[in-house]
Amino acid sequence: MASIIAIAAGGAIGAIARYGTDRAVSTFLGQNYFGILTSNVIGSFFLGLFVAGLMTKASIPQNFTFFFTVGVCGSYTTFSTLMLSSISLLEKGDHLHFGINLIGSILIGLCAAFTGLWIGRNII
Repeated sequence: MASIIAIAAGGAIGAIARYGTDRAVSTFLGQNYFGILTSNVIGSFFLGLFVAGLMTKASIPQNFTFFFTVGVCGSYTTFSTLMLSSISLLEKGDHLHFGINLIGSILIGLCAAFTGLWIGRNII
């Protein structure tokens, strides 16, 4: 039961953080999909950092691991919203932003995850 509470608490924090990131980035840049891209990249980085740096080098309680990985990072990043926003851009005929959103999210997200893993393995 404690792991479910940890995941739910992390999920609430991640969801609120994602909403805040999305609103801030969308307001600043004027493009809604950049907020989603930003959340996915940041979440990928921190998940990689946590997995490589903290989980392997420190004794972290399992409930905190669930809290951060499944809860916070799981709700902060969003594959389904990425897909929906990409389809919306495609349906509008905005092929440039469709490509930037979808391919950029995947490539930049991979780079962020690799960077987080590298920092976690080599610096932390």
